[in-house]
This record gives sequence, structure tokens and C-alpha cells, in this order.
Amino acid sequence: SSGINAEYGGALAGLCGQSISYPLDVARRRMQTGGLHGDHLERYSTLRKTITHIYTHEGVRKGLYKGLSLNFMKGPIAASISYTVFDYVNHLFVGKESV
Repeated sequence: SSGINAEYGGALAGLCGQSISYPLDVARRRMQTGGLHGDHLERYSTLRKTITHIYTHEGVRKGLYKGLSLNFMKGPIAASISYTVFDYVNHLFVGKESV
């Protein structure tokens, strides 16, 4: 029962974490690769300018959250495995169930 709860908790945490942090990841990638594609570097010089440019020209769904669906497939799976393994190892060494 505890393992199943850890899996579901991990999956939910993975979904929430991916949803919240994904726009920052998109902006980071743009800032890293902006000059490689011939884009003007000023547009991606700061985090604020990068997010503003993406939001203004591409929108939320097709810009800031572009590609999120692929992360929804891998993120919750990885998080649920991590939570389950942590719970199992914690129970093995400490001998207590996590709360």
C-alpha cells in the first residue's frame, strides 16, 4: 500500500514539477541556443526578455509549453520510480513507513 501511494505521489509530484518549471527550461534553452540560429542575441540576453519574447511571439501553449507533452510521459514515471525506491530503501534501513 505504501509503495502504491509513493508511486502515485511521485507521479503527481512529477506532473506538478514539470508544469511549473517547464517555461523556465524553455527560456534557458532559448538563451543557450539563440545565437546558433541566427537570432539577435539582445532578444535572449536576460530571462525576462526571453520569456517576454516567447510569450509575445509564440504564446503560452505553442511557446512556453511547447514540447511539454513528451515530458509528461517521462517525468511522472521517473519521479514515481524515485519516490518508490526512496520509500523502499528508507523502510529497509530505518524500518519505518514514511508518512
